[in-house]
Amino acid sequence: MNNCYSFSCYCCFIVIFCALCLSYEVKEDGTLIYPHLEDKQMLCGRDSWKTISVCDPDKILGLKDVEASQLDEIIKKIKHETKCPCSNYICTKDPGGYKVGVAIVKKLSDDDLASSLDDEDHYEQNSNRRKKNEKKLEEAGKFAHMVRNLWKLGRCDEDIIIVYSHDDKVIYTVTGDMASKVLTNKLITEITGKVVPYGFNKGAFHGLNSILHDYRQLLQIQL
Repeated sequence: MNNCYSFSCYCCFIVIFCALCLSYEVKEDGTLIYPHLEDKQMLCGRDSWKTISVCDPDKILGLKDVEASQLDEIIKKIKHETKCPCSNYICTKDPGGYKVGVAIVKKLSDDDLASSLDDEDHYEQNSNRRKKNEKKLEEAGKFAHMVRNLWKLGRCDEDIIIVYSHDDKVIYTVTGDMASKVLTNKLITEITGKVVPYGFNKGAFHGLNSILHDYRQLLQIQL
């Protein structure tokens, strides 16, 4: 507190700059403004200068860059330990396997729908909670698809994007057509369903770590 007061101009610059860095926006034309993985530490909230696969602009992951780097390592193993599912031409040029990216945000959905829960009876509360959860999943799904279109990780639709929204308590995975042949919607739902009950209580790292390990095992299946 005292340091910020003593260096008020410097601190104000940092706060304003970080507010601009950490924000994301969807323009009227549907274009997503969110850091690209190639932006690395500056906009993705990372301290590493290495190639990254986890973007955490709101600094949800803890232990500075340690947890994010550990997730990067799992994703790197997925790429190197799985078979390239693309054409021979593509795989000869780039023999790596499935490509995964993780987009972490503090919040995606607004809570206007929940503002009147306390004034409603039990049935209406349950109904509105369901609507609220459906809305959160819908928002996460839209965001995941926009991130996928922005990052363009895949060569032949073998890419996988995982979105983690901390305040919304939502984890959402979207896959390219090639990746979906192994990582089906049913399997994604089962894997995510195992994590959601405890993943948010233990923190983002534990939930994402568990999901990535399960995805890694499944993607090692040879088509």
